[in-house]
Amino acid sequence: MKKCTVLITVLFTSVAVYGQVGINTSSPKATLDIVGEPSNVSSLDGIIPPRLTGDELAAKMYTADQKGAIVYATAAAVAPSGQVVNVTGEGIYYFDGNVWIKNSSGGTFTETDGVIGNEILNATANGGLIRTGSGTSAAPYSLGLISGTASGQVMAWNGTSWVPTAPAASSNIYNTNGSLTSDRTLTNNGFGLTFRGMTQSSTFSSGGDFTQRGLASSKRASVTLQSDDNDSNGIISTIFLYQDPENFGQIKAANDSRGLIIGTSATTQAAPLVFHTSAGSNTLGTEKARITPIGNMGINTSSPTEKLQVTGNVRFNSLPLNGSTNAIYTTGAGTESATQDQTFTATRTVVADANGVLGYIPGVPVSNSTDATRFLGGTAYVRFDTTSGGTLANAKVIGGTPGTSYAVGGVSATSSKGGINSVIGNGYTISNPSPGIFDIRFDTPLTQIYGISTNIVDAYGTGSGTITNPDPSNPGNPLFTNDNTQVAFISNTVIRVKTGNSAGELANRSFTFMVTGR
Repeated sequence: MKKCTVLITVLFTSVAVYGQVGINTSSPKATLDIVGEPSNVSSLDGIIPPRLTGDELAAKMYTADQKGAIVYATAAAVAPSGQVVNVTGEGIYYFDGNVWIKNSSGGTFTETDGVIGNEILNATANGGLIRTGSGTSAAPYSLGLISGTASGQVMAWNGTSWVPTAPAASSNIYNTNGSLTSDRTLTNNGFGLTFRGMTQSSTFSSGGDFTQRGLASSKRASVTLQSDDNDSNGIISTIFLYQDPENFGQIKAANDSRGLIIGTSATTQAAPLVFHTSAGSNTLGTEKARITPIGNMGINTSSPTEKLQVTGNVRFNSLPLNGSTNAIYTTGAGTESATQDQTFTATRTVVADANGVLGYIPGVPVSNSTDATRFLGGTAYVRFDTTSGGTLANAKVIGGTPGTSYAVGGVSATSSKGGINSVIGNGYTISNPSPGIFDIRFDTPLTQIYGISTNIVDAYGTGSGTITNPDPSNPGNPLFTNDNTQVAFISNTVIRVKTGNSAGELANRSFTFMVTGR
């Protein structure tokens, strides 16, 4: 006890003389200077402030006289408010004259409303106020402050004096290139995004659609796909997608592209290629042609049964004439010639069945006339009397059967021409399907008909029409005719002649005809 009393007396004597207290030191350097004993492992260094819970601290009322007081809260206040509003956890707190403030060992910005400055914790350690990242000390964006000496501007201490300074320029997609560090997703949140260039704009709509729009004078909208050179010729491969105002839409392969494929591929179901066109006036396009999944091409039909099926008329122009030289590119072996130097030689005739399916038969039609213009004509004798002489030589008798005798005037003879289908002229055959109707059928169909003339023969001989008997032995006598004939075209192969009497009724009568054509 005596020793302790001496020490206390000495201690307070030191306070009175020097105004400073030293623990474990005889020369304190401040009001209270405590020196630890690091070499003595059994001596636990440190200062323990008063310890109490947040609720116990809340029960006390501190004033400005206790400003700077330090306590250790062993637990948070159950209902932080008043002076203990910040006592939300265990730790050392100091009194600032109004409330207890926690002595934090460090922290990051935690924004309450997204506005820089409304932080719950102050930034500590390196990072300070040079970053604007929320919740991390590694945020890469600089705080946008204005340097200078005017009010509200920023100055920096350079070790000697304060000088105006500017923070590093912010880095963003508007002024700096960069690389993504991981996958990113941009959600437009119901808003559109437009990139506007000098001549075009690219827009992602609020719904996610993409639109490329032409601007400025040309107003062309275009999308270009390019593939870098891979064969060392220095030329890229390109596909252009164009749309000009009031013009055709275009898809073009260009530069080092080797072709353009339009089709379907790797589909789960059979997928045709269908072509639609619109008639205008804002009408929707309808199907005009398609290529089926097995490769059949249909025009105006959606179910072609052959490699090419056309519903409607077909027109071919500039077909080569048989025997034309330098007319085609296909060689006799079926390969392609580099130039149009091949001769077209026809060897087959195209024919069609009842369904319109084309085929061929060997050979080509042969014309009986060597002249391009054909003149076909003759006389059909179908009216004879027996009151005067005559001869059947060279006569073409219509009706009856082969070998039947006919009397012309007083002369009876057997016709070598015989039946109706044996009446053959120069490239034609005359048939008699019914009384007063005669069909003239040409061996080679006419491609063009220039003119037709027919006449009914009422009399053969001299006089004014009173002679009714033809006289083959006197061919110089005139023919007297009565135009009661009608001509009808059945096809380019058949011409039908209808004969009648003076009353206009159908009747078998002699007539002449002449057809000019080719």
